[in-house]
Amino acid sequence: MGKQKVGVIVTVLMIIISLIAFRKTFMLWSMDDSARQTLIQTDPDEYKSLVAGSMRLGLDLQGGIHTVVRAKIENLPENERADAVNRVKEIIRNRVDPEGVYEPIIQTQGVDRIIVDLPGWKDEERAEKLIGGTARLEFKMVETMETATQIIRRIDSVVAAVRDRSGSDEASSEAVGESSETADKADAADNKELLSELIGDQADTTVDPFADETTPEEEKPFSSTFLYGSSVSRLNVPWPTITIPVSEKKEIQRILKMPEVQKVITKGTVVLFSTRDAVENNLEVFKIYFLKDEVRFHGEDLENIRANRDQTGGSVVNFELSGRAANKFASLTSNNIDKPFAIVLDDKVESAPFINGRIRTRGQITLGGTASAKDAKDLETVLKAGALPVDVEIIEKNLIGPTLGSDSIKKGYESSLWGLLVVIAFIGIYYRLSGVIAGIALLFNLFFLLAFMAGLGATLTMPGIAGIILTLGIAVDANVLIFERIREELRAGKNVRSAIDAGYERAFLAIVDSHVTTMITAAMLYIFGSGAVRGFAVTLFLGVGISLITAWFITRMFFALRKNYKTLSI
Repeated sequence: MGKQKVGVIVTVLMIIISLIAFRKTFMLWSMDDSARQTLIQTDPDEYKSLVAGSMRLGLDLQGGIHTVVRAKIENLPENERADAVNRVKEIIRNRVDPEGVYEPIIQTQGVDRIIVDLPGWKDEERAEKLIGGTARLEFKMVETMETATQIIRRIDSVVAAVRDRSGSDEASSEAVGESSETADKADAADNKELLSELIGDQADTTVDPFADETTPEEEKPFSSTFLYGSSVSRLNVPWPTITIPVSEKKEIQRILKMPEVQKVITKGTVVLFSTRDAVENNLEVFKIYFLKDEVRFHGEDLENIRANRDQTGGSVVNFELSGRAANKFASLTSNNIDKPFAIVLDDKVESAPFINGRIRTRGQITLGGTASAKDAKDLETVLKAGALPVDVEIIEKNLIGPTLGSDSIKKGYESSLWGLLVVIAFIGIYYRLSGVIAGIALLFNLFFLLAFMAGLGATLTMPGIAGIILTLGIAVDANVLIFERIREELRAGKNVRSAIDAGYERAFLAIVDSHVTTMITAAMLYIFGSGAVRGFAVTLFLGVGISLITAWFITRMFFALRKNYKTLSI
C-alpha cells in the first residue's frame, strides 16, 4: 500500500505541475489572431509574459528570418580574428534577445560568417538594422550658416559647370531627357509653393537663405531642390538644416558623390543625411546636415540608456552620465547654448536639437519627428549592446513564410496522432486490458512531455516533432518489458500479486539500462550538435526520461489496484 500511495502522489504532482506549466501555452495557442492583436495593444507586458511562458516554435514551424552575416576581419591580425567574430556573435545575441526573439539560432559558420535565425520575425528591415548596425553613436556640432552657404554655392557652380561641359557631347540625349528634367524642376517648384501655402504663419520659423530669384534655376542644380534651408534658434540665428522632397533624394545623393563636389566641400566639414524620411505638411521629405567633422562626444560614455516619450509624445532615448564623461558633457553643452548639436548614429543624423542649457548627468536623444516607439527601442537596444568590433555585411537574407511552418505543423500533428493511435491499438490488442493501461500512460507521457517543454522554455522544431514520434515508440518499451516479466511469473504458477511485484522488480534494471543509455545519447547530441539536431535531442531526452517515470509510477499505480484479482488480463 505504501508503494501505491507513492505512485498516486507522484502522478497527482506531475499532473498539477504539468497543468501549471502548460497553462500559458494553452492560452496562447487557443487565441485567434484578432485576440492576440488586441492583447498586444491593450497589455503588451502581459502578452510578452504569455509568450515567455509558452512553448516556442522553431524557425521551420512558424517561419521567420534567416540571415548570414560576414564579419570583415581581413584587416585584423590573424590572432585577433576569431575573437572578433565571437564578439560580433555575442553582441548580435544581446541585441536580439531583448526583442523577445526566443531561441534565436546564432552560430558561426567557417572563419568569418555568422548564421542568425530569428523565429517568428517578419520585419526584414528591422532585423537588418539590429543585426548589421554598427551602433556608432557620435555627437557633432552643426556648421555655421556662412560655411554651409559657401559650400552650397560651390556645389551649385561645380555641378552646373559639369553639366555645361557634358552638354555639347550629349546634346541629343539632353534633348530626350529635357522634358523629364523640366518636369522634375516643375515638381520641385510646385512642392515649394504648396509648402508655402500649407505652413502659413509658420513660415517665419524657417528661412531660406539660398533663395535667389535673380539666379536662373539651371545655375542652381543643387540648391534649387531645397524646400527650405535652415532652422532658427531662440536668438533668431539661422542654422543649416536643409529640407528636400524625397523625390529629389537620388539626385542629391548622386550629386554629393561626384568627385568634383567632394573636392569643394570644406575640409573639416561633413554632409550627412537624416536617419529616416519624414512627413511635413503632407509632403514626404528628408534632411541633409552640414556638420563639423570633429566628434565632440561618443556614445560609449552613455549609461542607463532607456527609450521613452517626451512631453509632446515624441520618441526619445534618455541617458545618464557620470564621472569624467559628465564633466566633459557639461563643459561642452554650457559652451554651446542655443547651438544645434547633431546626434549621429552610423553616419546618419537622428536629430539636431538646440542645446537649451547645461547638461551634466542626464540627457536625452531626440529622434526625428516620424520616429516611432519601436525606433527608440531599437536605438536603446543597439546602444546597450555596444558597437560591433568590426564592420559586417549581410550576404544572405531570406524570409521564411508561415505556409511552410503551418504545413509542417499539420503533418507533424497528423503523424504523431497516427503513430500514437497505432501504438495504442497494437498494445491494446496484444496485451488486452494491461495494454489499455499502457496506452493511458502513453497519453500521460505525451502530455507531460509537452508541458515540461513549455515550462522549460524549450523550442519545438520539426526534428523535435520527430523526436516526439520516436519517444512514443520508446515509451512503450518499458511497459513491454514489465508485461513480459509478469507473464513469465504467471506462467510459472505465481498468483497475480506475486507476479506483478516480481515483474516490476526484475524488469527494473533492464528498464533503467535501456532508458539511461538513450538519454546519454540524446545528451551527447545536444552537447555536440547544433540547430535541428539539438531540437531532436531535447525532445528525445525529455521524452525518454518522462516515459521512465510514467512506466514506473503511473502504470504501477493501476496495477496495484489489480493485485487482488484472481486473473490478470495481460
